Amino acid sequence: MANVKLVIDVSEIGLLQDLARTRTRLIVSMLVAMVATYGLGAASAHYILEMSQSVVLNMFLITGNMFLVLVSAFLLTVTIGDLFFSGPWREAVFLEDAKRDPSEAPVSSHDGEFMILLVLLIVGNAFGLNAATGGFLDTYHAEGYFRVLLRSDSPERRISAFDEMTEGINYELWERPGVRKLVVDTFDDPSSDVRTVAAWSAGKMEMESARESVIEVLEQDESAEVRAAAATALGKLGLEPRARQTLTQTLQQTDNPTLQVGILRGLGLMQPPEAVETITPLFESDDNKVMIHAFWAIRKIGSAEARDAVREVIDGEPSFVTKCAAYDALKKVAIDRDVLWARRQFQTTEGDEECEERVWQERGSTKHYILVGDSFREKLIKIVANQAAFEHKDWFQRIVNDDSESWRIREVANEVIRQIRESKR
Repeated sequence: MANVKLVIDVSEIGLLQDLARTRTRLIVSMLVAMVATYGLGAASAHYILEMSQSVVLNMFLITGNMFLVLVSAFLLTVTIGDLFFSGPWREAVFLEDAKRDPSEAPVSSHDGEFMILLVLLIVGNAFGLNAATGGFLDTYHAEGYFRVLLRSDSPERRISAFDEMTEGINYELWERPGVRKLVVDTFDDPSSDVRTVAAWSAGKMEMESARESVIEVLEQDESAEVRAAAATALGKLGLEPRARQTLTQTLQQTDNPTLQVGILRGLGLMQPPEAVETITPLFESDDNKVMIHAFWAIRKIGSAEARDAVREVIDGEPSFVTKCAAYDALKKVAIDRDVLWARRQFQTTEGDEECEERVWQERGSTKHYILVGDSFREKLIKIVANQAAFEHKDWFQRIVNDDSESWRIREVANEVIRQIRESKR
């Protein structure tokens, strides 16, 4: 097995020898390389962070800077060797001067010292350049890439910046002030599509410090889509009095379905009990999407204060889809006297016609089931289970044992029993 050569022979490197023919030339070359490294590095950093629109060009510039770091570190290492290594080290070892008299005393190559010094100077040069440019390398890795994309003339590329920024793998970047500033600054983007994604991103990234800016977007932006995204973002930022008040007031003042849906999503995520009175009138909306979201928001809030309004809809003559949404809401707002009603309805309701599932899928993969795709009889079982599962365990068991019931109904009842048993452990 061949021996591994851990130390490089300096005499075999053969790099930049012309610049080291004399000590003066070597020192001048080293100084020029150092000035170029730091000067061009600072210029490149400013251009990349403040002006560039090309990720590819940035990579070339960064690669060029790293090349200068290597060159300047190498020349500095040779200079130090020339000044401090014993004997005519530069001439005899680095240049391998063929004119040297063989009778002269041999000069130590200092191969190991040279390589250690070179590595230390490369690392030191890189850290020095990073410090001189205000932490450019760290800033570019965390923020600069997104800055470049957000300066693009293409709205699609600006949107792609937010898609990458909000990926779960980048969550550690969300706390950086620079990244948060990028999001807020984009609230003024000329493209409403970009502003929509920026507003949503503020919620996704849990930017509580940007709450006031998001409220301004909801109150002032001219696009209903952007305002709807801002309303949803406020919901993601959690329950806060001014945000809640802004959402409810705006919901009372607007008749735009897009904005209404966005606000209902925000309220559903925020879950403020104070919003019940504002939401329930939308049970009668002519827009099915608004109506379904109103029931969903009430279901998410889960306040019994909405119970009477929900039962009023159910006890009337609702359409099929309205009835589906109302039953879903009743699962979370029912009170004690609704339990026996639900059991009676279960016995008298015929068939297993299922409601059509409605899903709100956010950017990325988060899904919200606005309307559950099960039958009315399944919903009735869940109403009883949510309100009084332990007290009616025998009723669920009878459903499981009833061979005349469909497999699906028996399975739902069996799942309730399983959860009751697990809760007792």
